[in-house]
Amino acid sequence: NGDGNAVFEQNVGIGGSPNGEATDKVLEIVAGASDNCRIKFSDGSARAMIFAGTDDIMKFYTGGATRALTLDASQNANFAGTINSGTITVTGDVIPSGSVNASNGSAASPSIRFATDGNTGFFRAGTDNIGISLNGTSKVTFGSTIDFYQQVAMNDNRIALGAGSASAPSLTFQTGADYNTGMYRTQADHIAFTTDGVKRTE
Repeated sequence: NGDGNAVFEQNVGIGGSPNGEATDKVLEIVAGASDNCRIKFSDGSARAMIFAGTDDIMKFYTGGATRALTLDASQNANFAGTINSGTITVTGDVIPSGSVNASNGSAASPSIRFATDGNTGFFRAGTDNIGISLNGTSKVTFGSTIDFYQQVAMNDNRIALGAGSASAPSLTFQTGADYNTGMYRTQADHIAFTTDGVKRTE
């Protein structure tokens, strides 16, 4: 037209064989039904395509009919495969509708960590075990037992336990599940020892 723009009333195909078949075109722009349109890149067999419709959704296809990416009007992106990137920076919250699968990681490089502290976080310490790493060193693992790897400091260098009782002492033993043998608090400034759920001395 007069303003220097090219306006086509029909579909456009660029390149390809003399017979002009769509599958042979290098670039094809098609206006489909209900204002749906597509831009298709082709070498005669493998194709990549961008599709847009009246639902305000853009769909990116590879290999013909394989959808790789969908973008909607709410700025949501749906990836069909794996995102290969060294770092993905997200501004705002990440709210997955499914699971988040992280690599195993290690104490030195935990798989769930902090942007400014890469050697502190969570890692898989073994089958059904989660580890907590600080400064690249494993400090605690959680599994069938909770294992601390150095002196534990809690509450101003104290470990605060519940009072317990003769049948369920607050300090007891994991081995043999001997949970009714140990130490507990009876009252202020008093400690009692229990075995088999019976107080023996205080």
